[in-house]
Amino acid sequence: MDEWQYLWDHFKFNAEQRLKGFNFFVLLSIFADGGVFTAIDRQFNPVLLAMLGSFIIILVLV
Repeated sequence: MDEWQYLWDHFKFNAEQRLKGFNFFVLLSIFADGGVFTAIDRQFNPVLLAMLGSFIIILVLV
């Protein structure tokens, strides 16, 4: 295997891992946002809304 093929395979592996991580983030944020909208619709305790908001913020930071 020559040097360019090795570099390309390494780049391809890293790109696939980044896409998988981004897709995981999108999926989790959709569920978290759905939980927030459900909590607002059913008028749950504001502490629950704060906890869901904190979870979304932590998810974005990670």
